[in-house]
Order: sequence, then structure tokens, then C-alpha cells
Amino acid sequence: MADFTGNLYSKVLGMNTAVRIITPKRRNHNGPFRAVYLLHGLSDNSTDWVLNTRCSLLAQDYDVMLIIPEVQKSFYIDMAEGAPYFTYITQELPQLVETLFRVSPKREDRYVMGISMGGYGALRCALTYPERYAGCAAFSPACDIRLVMEACRMETPMMPLGEVMGIVGREVLEQFLERPELLAPYDLFELARRQDENPEKPRLFVTCGTEDFIHQMSLNLAKAMEPLHYDFTYLEWPGIHEWYFWDESVHLAFEHFFGPGSAFNPYSLEGRKRGMQR
Repeated sequence: MADFTGNLYSKVLGMNTAVRIITPKRRNHNGPFRAVYLLHGLSDNSTDWVLNTRCSLLAQDYDVMLIIPEVQKSFYIDMAEGAPYFTYITQELPQLVETLFRVSPKREDRYVMGISMGGYGALRCALTYPERYAGCAAFSPACDIRLVMEACRMETPMMPLGEVMGIVGREVLEQFLERPELLAPYDLFELARRQDENPEKPRLFVTCGTEDFIHQMSLNLAKAMEPLHYDFTYLEWPGIHEWYFWDESVHLAFEHFFGPGSAFNPYSLEGRKRGMQR
């Protein structure tokens, strides 16, 4: 297995940016790899997925390449007063990866997954460009942008108001309650509705812990998806906003999209699905 950890120069961002790429040792074939983009959360960076989950073992078991970019606290948005990270993630980075590494450019071989802020980012990528992603998994996603903005107005040490303004702009932050249309470009529920008639929609897989402080956001997403025509799976079980929950979630997502792996999996996708039916 090869592990590339370093910086790539991004013309879109106008600077070097960190990225980690995990390439499994080939076993059965010599074709290009399927690609799974793993998006980090608000307080994380490009190293946390590998440090806190067994995603490297999944890459080897399922013969996929993992691409783990770094986007600071951008919320995977083209920032109002900062770098255009959404353009970087959805356009430039795939082009760079497919040029420098032996990875498939085909839609059916490209997936995006994320935790928390990265869950929002993953859903936004897949719903904005459904023709580019076969599947998307979001774990404990910060997916209800109105609730996110309401929380940000209360200012926390992790997300000072100045940083929030840098992401969406002063007008949006100060006026979205009176002018909800300002949130439309960032609203995943509206984006899902707009893409509902698109015959080429990605499969969506979402998990959240029932004790997670943003559990309500996932419930809101699941309710918004009910009348739509997506291949949408939502699973929840006891858990909080932390890596133990996300390690299980990423295992289940790989099994959901790619089928059972050859290595031992301590988690049961069918067991979690049965738990939802009780």
C-alpha cells in the first residue's frame, strides 16, 4: 500500500494545499482504481481519517484509492472572503488526481463521503454534480444549513462570527432569517428537490447517532427525502459525534456501495438495517 501525504499546488486556490492519497497494493487486476473522496470535518484536516478510522484497510480490501483533501473551515463552499474550495474539490482536484494517478475518471467509479461538515460537503458535491458521482455517504452530516447558520450566529470558539462571514458573507449571515432565499445556494434540501427529475442521481447513504447533538439535522434530511425519488438509505443507532461512530459508518458505507469485503468486518449492515425496522 502506498501512502502519499503532501502538498499539491492548486491554481484554483492560488496556493499549496494538503492532500493525502492512499493507494492499495494490487491483487486481482491492473485496471484503474475506483476513487473514494473522504472529506474531513470542521475541526479536522487531511490526516484525521487515517488516524481515527480503518479506512486504509478498507482501501486494501475493496481495491479503491482514497483521496483525502484539506479545506480548512470552508464548509466546502466557494468562500465569500476566502478560497473557492468547492470549485477545487469538484473540478480541479479530480482532474489533478486522474492526471497524476491511475484512477478511473468514470462516474460509476467515483464516490464521495464525509463526516459532519464533510458530510455536508459530500452531499453538496453529489447533488450539485450528480453526473460525476455514483454514490455519496454522509456521516453525522451538518446538512440543514438553516440550523447551521442559527448555531453560528451564537458564536462559538470553534467557529467565530468573523470566520462564518468569510464563508457565506455578511449579508447572508445577518439577513437569512428575514430573507431565507439567501440560503438557497447552500440548501441541500432544495438542491435535492431540484435534481429529483434528473435520471442520473447518485445513491445516498446517511448515518447519524441518536445522541448526536446534530441528530435533528439528519432527521430533517430523511424527512425531506421521503417524497423524492432517490436511492436513499438512512440509518441511525445509539452514538454521539465522534470517530467510533464514523469508523463503523464508513465500513457500512463501503459494504452498501461495493458489497461484502473479503476481510473480516466487525460491523453488520443488515443488522443496522434490521434495527431501523423495529
